[in-house]
Amino acid sequence: MRIRLIGAGNIGSSLAREAEDLGLAIEVADRVDKRAAALAEEVDGRVVAAEDPIDDVDLAVEAANQDVVAGPMLAALEAGTDALVMTTGAFADPNLLDAAREAMETTGARCHVPSGGICGLDGVKALALEPGADVTLTTRKPPSSLGPVPDDAEGEVFQGTAKQAVQEFPKNVNVAASLVLAGLVPEVRIVADPSLDRNTHEVHVSSPNVEIRTEVASKPSPDNAATSHIAVLSAQARLRRIVEPLEVGT
Repeated sequence: MRIRLIGAGNIGSSLAREAEDLGLAIEVADRVDKRAAALAEEVDGRVVAAEDPIDDVDLAVEAANQDVVAGPMLAALEAGTDALVMTTGAFADPNLLDAAREAMETTGARCHVPSGGICGLDGVKALALEPGADVTLTTRKPPSSLGPVPDDAEGEVFQGTAKQAVQEFPKNVNVAASLVLAGLVPEVRIVADPSLDRNTHEVHVSSPNVEIRTEVASKPSPDNAATSHIAVLSAQARLRRIVEPLEVGT
């Protein structure tokens, strides 16, 4: 199996090492040539351009940004190549999501979305089938992890829709977009808390018959404060699930 990894940063590097452990052939693309070359050398891969022909690639992996989802990832799906997308906030654009769905329906390609920084997407998908279900997401992070806010910010810095949250905090709330893709549109709160040393996500799903509450408190990844460590592990686990024939869980 050959994968093309676009993005040689924090998550991309972890996925490349996981792919090497799984015995996969690895292509690496990154906007910084030296970073791509260093990672490719580390995992015995080869450097390519993100826009190179993808005919001999089995899985395209995005670990970069929304532009890569709208560009090379959509192109991969249109070419019939499966994709793994980390920056799920890109799908807050309904036109892009429609184009991706149309490509998959036409070519038979599949798009994999890891759970990222939250737990409970299996329950969200189940309750999305029941009328009257809704979901709220409360994200709490140290101010330094939130990007658009000052380092001394404290308290609620955002309340609104998932689409608005993704637009204002594109590097922090991919989890909100993942809830939408799972079938329910969350009301989102983002809180800056200087006392925290972990990124926390609380998900509350309620329906007439079932109520689910989950909370994940994960230390930030050492290489990127905006990314929870569990999101890195989630990406690795999803890649392993794609490769291995035995599937466990919803």
